[in-house]
Amino acid sequence: ATVDWPALFDAVPATRVDLPTYAFQRQRYWLRPRRRDTSSSAHPLLGAVVSLAGGEGRVWTGRLSVQEQPWLADHVVLGAVVVAGAVFVELALHAGAEVGTPVIRELVLQTPLVLPEHGGVQVQISIAEPGDTGDRTLKIYSRPDGDADAVWTQHAAGVLAADNAAAGEAVGDIWPPSGAVEVALGDAYERLARHGYEYGPAFQGLRRVWRHGDDLLAEVSSPDTSDDFLVHPALLDAALQAVLAVAASGEGDAASVSLPFAWNGVSLNASGADFLRVRLSPRGVGAMSVALADRDGQPVGSVRSLVTRPVSTDQLTPPTSIDSLYAVEWQPVALGEPVGGFETYGPQVS
Repeated sequence: ATVDWPALFDAVPATRVDLPTYAFQRQRYWLRPRRRDTSSSAHPLLGAVVSLAGGEGRVWTGRLSVQEQPWLADHVVLGAVVVAGAVFVELALHAGAEVGTPVIRELVLQTPLVLPEHGGVQVQISIAEPGDTGDRTLKIYSRPDGDADAVWTQHAAGVLAADNAAAGEAVGDIWPPSGAVEVALGDAYERLARHGYEYGPAFQGLRRVWRHGDDLLAEVSSPDTSDDFLVHPALLDAALQAVLAVAASGEGDAASVSLPFAWNGVSLNASGADFLRVRLSPRGVGAMSVALADRDGQPVGSVRSLVTRPVSTDQLTPPTSIDSLYAVEWQPVALGEPVGGFETYGPQVS
């Protein structure tokens, strides 16, 4: 029904007022934000990218913490939350793709990056201008968040290339291939935890493992594909876990706790995978090649050589920053005592 507005207000003393002009005259009263010389980076772990003056290259920045990226906390080695080596590979691939050098010719992980229980770390990725061969050098640093005077620690150094000579190869249309013998995983992740590798749900992507001659075959899936990664680090890490799982099962040679050290010839043929078929082939002591394929056996990526090295608890110390001299503290004061020239009184009970 139509409302009779004049009749509604007959008994109410009302005065006409002008409507606010702000919403209709489209006059902006808010301060305009200042323009910055940075632009956002389309990556879940990076915030901004800056082109350096004088043709000195490009720098990406980001922040890592177990509060902002809870899945990082599911990669625990010897009791410490260690950023998986696959995270550095993902960052290098992303940065390299943005500057036309999408292949990791070499990436050496020099120092493990351990995340603190509270707070986070700032991350910088720097890529130099191309040299005579077209390759670019890459470095990855971190420092404790909230401390502008903290020293940057270099975690990785590498070389990126434009050619795709290391392109992956198909793992085969028949899967698993004839002669492959499946390895029972059972409580593999419980056994790995006893060996020093504590994988939380995000990193428990290993589904099946087979032996095929000297090679190991595996199927892995990512429990979370909501983020826009080229290859989710948890998925790539799970692809490498077959070696650890076999060793922990008693079917392989037990070894000390090791982490990826040197990646060579890393390239991607496709991005955004949530399931992988994996072939791991030995390439000497502590080294292997990795072939990644999709559900149909088509290439997703490859690693020509991955070398691992033992790690100790002494190398897995979280970053620390200098505590401020100023802090808020509450000091208990007994009622009735003078405080700062005043006197406090408690309730009087009669």
